[in-house]
Amino acid sequence: MTDSKKITVLILWSLLPVAAMLVGLYMLNSAVWAYALYHYICLLPAVIIGRKLWQSDLKRSSLKFVLAITLIAIAFSGITVLAFETLGTFVISDQKTVELMVKMGWSKEWLWILNIYCFTFNPFIEEIYWRGIVFKELDKIEKPPFKHFGIIVSSFLYAFYHYFIFRLILYPVAAEILSIGLALYGAGLAITYKRTGTLWSAIFAHGLLTDLAVVALILDLMRKFPGAL
Repeated sequence: MTDSKKITVLILWSLLPVAAMLVGLYMLNSAVWAYALYHYICLLPAVIIGRKLWQSDLKRSSLKFVLAITLIAIAFSGITVLAFETLGTFVISDQKTVELMVKMGWSKEWLWILNIYCFTFNPFIEEIYWRGIVFKELDKIEKPPFKHFGIIVSSFLYAFYHYFIFRLILYPVAAEILSIGLALYGAGLAITYKRTGTLWSAIFAHGLLTDLAVVALILDLMRKFPGAL
């Protein structure tokens, strides 16, 4: 496959998650369906088809890295909750967020299942796809259109589908700003993967930083609205 065809295929496939979010969240009003469409229709087929690209990169991360990222993640989650406690009203409505969660199917019966799923499977399959396949393949392009092509394109594609999640819960300007921030975060994960040579470093960082912080925020909302779910 030529470089131009490879770029086209990867970009088009990486736009499928946008459709998954639009159908799952906006049409079906279901977080479960959004996850299912995203993970099992968009990502999993590519992960299986492209398994030769990433399997050799599932090397063990160093214990030092795991311990360091765990400590950073705990601190980051605490800071995130504190930041939303103090500045959250400028970017999000807690009441509307809880109402949206209820509308999307977050209930006490599903809460811990969805939280554990978000914290474990989500970073695993996302990092294999976005970093182990998309970034890795774009980074190997012999004559890229511009410098750091793989990092930039894969990170913005990763952030783009998240935008349709952010716009449901965040105020308009905040959704755009956080999407840009997530693209920078994706670039950081790509660099981490490239420098360590193992996908596990990106998976641990993803799960213990972002997804753990999301779970912490959800639990904080439960504390504020104990009878809502």
